[in-house]
Amino acid sequence: LGDIEDIVLQENNFSGACCFDLLEHLEKDELAIDQIYHSLKKGGRMIFTVPAYGFLFGSHDIALEHKRRYTKKEIAEKIKKSGFKILQIGYWNSVLFPLEATFRIIKNFIYRVCKIKTHNTEIRFSNNIMNRVLCRVMSLDLWFLRRGIKLPFGLTIYGIIEK
Repeated sequence: LGDIEDIVLQENNFSGACCFDLLEHLEKDELAIDQIYHSLKKGGRMIFTVPAYGFLFGSHDIALEHKRRYTKKEIAEKIKKSGFKILQIGYWNSVLFPLEATFRIIKNFIYRVCKIKTHNTEIRFSNNIMNRVLCRVMSLDLWFLRRGIKLPFGLTIYGIIEK
């Protein structure tokens, strides 16, 4: 256990790494990507997710202590700079994107105009019915991806990369 920004990982030691919604929390995200690259054995893979689109950055992100959101191009450049080969990169959570993006843009505008300083997230504990509905909606993304259909946008960027 440790902070990826403070520890040194043993070189060529791991076969895989997962970074699900981690990199956006780090001041030095490129350092963490470098650390992971060097800790992986040749052919080792990393799977990651990060929040997409800087223009959506707002109260939700601040409440969750995010430092940034990424574009697909930006995260790809950081990954390649570390030496990784991109096997797959794309968007996830596309079906909900239009509704959520509209909501966040309006919310960010209201926060800016009203100079609201307290930040909160839209994430709330929900009930079983809501969880089932959201799982069904999000499974549509999986349906598209399984058929080789690249989603043109989404709230999340995912990737599979290899040393």
